[in-house]
Amino acid sequence: MSGPAPAHLGYQEDKNELYLSANGALSGPKQCQLDTKELAEKFLEAYMPRLQKRYGANVLAEVFKCEAQCSGALSEKRVRARIEADSRIARKRLETGLLAPNARLFD
Repeated sequence: MSGPAPAHLGYQEDKNELYLSANGALSGPKQCQLDTKELAEKFLEAYMPRLQKRYGANVLAEVFKCEAQCSGALSEKRVRARIEADSRIARKRLETGLLAPNARLFD
């Protein structure tokens, strides 16, 4: 990136471990977890112009698949709930065009 990431994400930036959250903010460990690759690609495509404007034209981002091994029913429920919640937020952001992290989506 040509522009610096927020200071609290300096370590993640150094390790190339910055992620996009479901609310469209750069984050370290709270990456967006979506239910389909197609949704992830559309979501990233919608945010790339914002990221490039803020951090420079050389910003690189990619969609990747991640699999989790759950150690119990409760963990599996939490993972599924997180994916469902992030997917719902991402779809709503794409539908409304409200891409700012602080934009209210649900009343």
